[in-house]
Amino acid sequence: MSDRIARIVLLPRYTALYGTAPIYGAPVNVRRFAGAVLVGWRSQGLGTAGSQASVEYGLQQSTDLGIWNDIEPTLSPAAEDETPASVTFDLEWIRLVSTVSGTKPGLTGWVVGHFVPREGLVSFAQ
Repeated sequence: MSDRIARIVLLPRYTALYGTAPIYGAPVNVRRFAGAVLVGWRSQGLGTAGSQASVEYGLQQSTDLGIWNDIEPTLSPAAEDETPASVTFDLEWIRLVSTVSGTKPGLTGWVVGHFVPREGLVSFAQ
């Protein structure tokens, strides 16, 4: 196990997001991490006149991959802007939830995290 900060992509660059239903990312095991600094970005949104698309990126956590609970903070980047936020992990698993809003909305976006290891973890692998 490394004591370095790990860069983990939660939503690949320029992923297309359409519609208003929540979009769930793949679960990530964060047992060895104390927290992360997340950065989210979005493009100019598409939508009907007067209702441009926007997105909110949130995190959920779980102990069993079955029951998920929302955790703070959420990221709501402005168009063409990177928005950072810090988060602390309490449970073993996290996943990203992207929620697009607007009328007939669509946009592209990405989220990356810089994950900080927990202190005191020792690797016995040689």
